[in-house]
Amino acid sequence: MLHSLHEFIRDHAMWAGPIMGLLAFGESLAFVGLFFPTTALLFAVGGLIQQGTLDFWPIVLCSIIGAAAGDAVSYWMGRTLGDRLSQMWPFRNRPHLLAKGELFFIKHGTLSIALCRFLGPLRAIVPLTAGMLHMPHRAFQAANVLSAIVWVPVMLAPAAVTMWVLEISRKSDKPLAKIILVGVLAIAAAACFFYLRRRNGREKIDPAVAAAATIAELEAYREKKRASGTR
Repeated sequence: MLHSLHEFIRDHAMWAGPIMGLLAFGESLAFVGLFFPTTALLFAVGGLIQQGTLDFWPIVLCSIIGAAAGDAVSYWMGRTLGDRLSQMWPFRNRPHLLAKGELFFIKHGTLSIALCRFLGPLRAIVPLTAGMLHMPHRAFQAANVLSAIVWVPVMLAPAAVTMWVLEISRKSDKPLAKIILVGVLAIAAAACFFYLRRRNGREKIDPAVAAAATIAELEAYREKKRASGTR
């Protein structure tokens, strides 16, 4: 599916912006966000922009609008549904997902809205819990829009920079310059590899144990707040 979308966007440049906007909206939307491969596509689209196949601004603007709109809808869903969220799919069978979003929000406050964009599954959960916990609307929207403005260029950058470095290397007639450029790419690739390996190692923990630990930690935070007399 990802490859087909990439090819369609490459071959139909005029639709690239709206398509990326819809995908960014879907990835940021509660309940369904895990099924949208927007982040991976943004990486790939960055390379197409650097090659001149796609225009920069339509992709960026549409993706920012889509991402901000998805989080906004998730926020209002959380604010409207409140505690009923725990009885809905997928939280009914996986209560630790909602607990993880709530715990992250409690720990990081307004900053969590910006941080969660870069943290996979939390992207579609934290705005929902922010609404459920009645985060002030203006504060949420400010963090939402500003983080979307940062998130999209950051996701586009790796492939664009890689294509740019390779193009410089191809045009350069100095062997040393080519060695340095290739070395930079190799170091970046190695850093990504070890990061993913470390993350996969953490994910080998028994899911049931991890879920129980998350719920227990959330209850401890709630008890601490009750003891301190805060809401």
